[in-house]
Amino acid sequence: WEFSWDIVEPISFFVSTMGPICFFYVWFARHKEDFSMAAWREGMIAKSKQTLYRAKAFDLERYEAVVEAINQCEEDIRLLKQG
Repeated sequence: WEFSWDIVEPISFFVSTMGPICFFYVWFARHKEDFSMAAWREGMIAKSKQTLYRAKAFDLERYEAVVEAINQCEEDIRLLKQG
């Protein structure tokens, strides 16, 4: 098989143009938001956190409850100091 530039050029143009368009469409369809590097980065970080939490048996709900209790105690202490 021997392809001339008249055949290769439209194919390469189509592939290089439609590849990113398809990627961004699939991203939008899946995430319901425009693609941005910040959103992609946050998604990768969240996925890594979830994987790590599962691997280490970390209870995120319990952690958040403890943090909330600490914040409430600090607020109570602040109010006691004021008056």
